[in-house]
Amino acid sequence: MSRVSTIHTALFAFCAFWSLLVWTVTAGFLSKINGALKGYRYFGDDPYTNSVKAILAWGLISMVYFIAHLVVLLFVSSENIFVSVISDVSALGFLWLFGIVSVGILSQWGSLFSDYGGPTGSLGSAVLGLGWILVLTQMGLLAWELIYTAIHYGGAFSSWRSSFHDLNDGVGGARFGTGAGVSSEPKVVTAQAPLSV
Repeated sequence: MSRVSTIHTALFAFCAFWSLLVWTVTAGFLSKINGALKGYRYFGDDPYTNSVKAILAWGLISMVYFIAHLVVLLFVSSENIFVSVISDVSALGFLWLFGIVSVGILSQWGSLFSDYGGPTGSLGSAVLGLGWILVLTQMGLLAWELIYTAIHYGGAFSSWRSSFHDLNDGVGGARFGTGAGVSSEPKVVTAQAPLSV
């Protein structure tokens, strides 16, 4: 595994761990909110608790995606379409958008967490902090994978269909016309001359 592939795998493992932290802390925060609001009736949807639930879902979906990606990459096959650059970019783009909207909406009420005090306020601040770190990590991973692939491997469909690891290990894609299946040496093609009748 090349150095770039090792960094990529380590970032995915970090994101899987951080996603676990995000959704578990968010679940604890949601439990505290539900305990504090027990007995009160809501009229319609409450955007405050809905944003907390959205962060919970985002953290859980992110964790499942990152773990599934690592399992397929390391134990199944690096040639699987699930771990291709194009599916990585699509999934990371969706997760980043979901996360920035969810954490951004909850950030409107960030000043309320200091009013809560105690464990509820601390959990709310932790959810925001952990959430923003995961949003920035997903954005960085998305940008790095997009820019690195575009600069080093161009826009060929074979590059985007290969996994990031296969590209960097020299297995897949087309490195500006000299990648997999393309020879940089010209080949001489010989054919038998037609027989005269």
